Amino acid sequence: MSIQPNYYYNSKRLPDRRKRNRNGESATWKLTEIQSNHHRIINLLYRGYSNRYIAKKLGVSEVMVSNVKNSPVAQDKLTVMERATEAEEVDLRREILRTVPECQETLLGIMRSPNSQPALKARIAMDQLDRAGYAPVKQIESRNLHAHRYIDDNDLKMLQETAAKLAAENGITI
Repeated sequence: MSIQPNYYYNSKRLPDRRKRNRNGESATWKLTEIQSNHHRIINLLYRGYSNRYIAKKLGVSEVMVSNVKNSPVAQDKLTVMERATEAEEVDLRREILRTVPECQETLLGIMRSPNSQPALKARIAMDQLDRAGYAPVKQIESRNLHAHRYIDDNDLKMLQETAAKLAAENGITI
């Protein structure tokens, strides 16, 4: 992505009306400080930190972090950084996939070796089966929600009548 020189220029921007100190200098941030802070903010945003954390860490306001985050310059830089990371991940995955046959031969050699320990052979075999889609059944933990309520005399009477009716229908004597 190539960026033209005036890509971020806004022709509708009003003249600079920022506060001036006694010497007539701008009472706002210096350009180098802005660039440095913006760069730090963008890097922390890229790493996934929240606006609140970034503001606290850098000693700036959350509004400033939000403004930087939503600026076109920062959005473009974050996009470039994400694409570069994705490209690195693709390269790493490709390298890992190239080593798979060699790794498999090594594991099979260990499994077939008479000198290998049985526990190691079993672990390798189970890992291979797991990767092939034959994972062991995993225990599923379930938790039941118990609702408690008090039963009054009317509820108890209704339960007894229902039980007697069901018992009579099924031929059970109470």
